[in-house]
Amino acid sequence: MNQNYYWPNIEEWVRNHIRTCDACQSNKTTRHKKYGKLVPLEILSQPWQQISMNFIADLPNVKVYNQSRVIVDRFTKMALFILLKNRKAKELARIFVREVWTLLRLPKTVFLDGVMGFIKSFWSEVIRLLELELDKSSVYYSQTEGQTERVNQILEQYLHSYFI
Repeated sequence: MNQNYYWPNIEEWVRNHIRTCDACQSNKTTRHKKYGKLVPLEILSQPWQQISMNFIADLPNVKVYNQSRVIVDRFTKMALFILLKNRKAKELARIFVREVWTLLRLPKTVFLDGVMGFIKSFWSEVIRLLELELDKSSVYYSQTEGQTERVNQILEQYLHSYFI
């Protein structure tokens, strides 16, 4: 446009026109891979059958805690926030057994986001503490990770409002 035309604020006018033009917005080329098929999740009948777990790191220091483990129940959307000083797998496993297993129950399925070495150490310690036998099969549903990520955003928003 600048090569062939001129009027004051031409760049702003062009940006605004493209942003509000129906044809411009609906005829954009997709620049991502095709979406995969959604795998429907199992319909749950009771709470704490399936949970998702994630970390929030680098929180503002509240006393001695600077991290949080977020655990969300898929059935009720209830969330547990476990404050941590560090991310040691054995310590977190003891807290998980004390806070989740003793109060609620051991879930049937757990969706995790994290480093495989940490996950292996964490679950090895949980299994040792509960004296369980390990069956090495797993289920992965990418759709469930969104709920934990959303709860993480809400918790971070609250914490930043009060501590920053």
